[in-house]
Amino acid sequence: DLLNDADFYRYEHKVIYAAIGRLINSGRPADVVTVYDELIAIGKADECGGLGYLNALAQSVPTAANLRRYSEIVRERSILRKLIGAGDEVIADAFNPQGRSVAQLLDEAQAKMYRIGEEGARAQNGLVDIDQLLPT
Repeated sequence: DLLNDADFYRYEHKVIYAAIGRLINSGRPADVVTVYDELIAIGKADECGGLGYLNALAQSVPTAANLRRYSEIVRERSILRKLIGAGDEVIADAFNPQGRSVAQLLDEAQAKMYRIGEEGARAQNGLVDIDQLLPT
């Protein structure tokens, strides 16, 4: 799959995405009302802004036809945040190597970036045609 709930920056979007996933995986439709009901069932409706916020989200998406591109944008930004986090760790390690050699620090930095790159490649390979996801 291209996305998972951890790819979302905002907590409420993570919870909403997970609720949508549960609905779809159980064969139920995912619309504003069913997602709201799912959020109520797990006690997260108010934390996620309630029905008003879900309606606003639904209204802010011009068309489901661009769903693939919207998903790619969320995924790309998630990868960028991971790169920033890894970069911060590399900087912190360089300032405080704690006995590690430069070669060790370089290996660790390279491994961190490689893992992020692999994750991005897996996401690209996992793309599914949107027509497979939408009802006909």
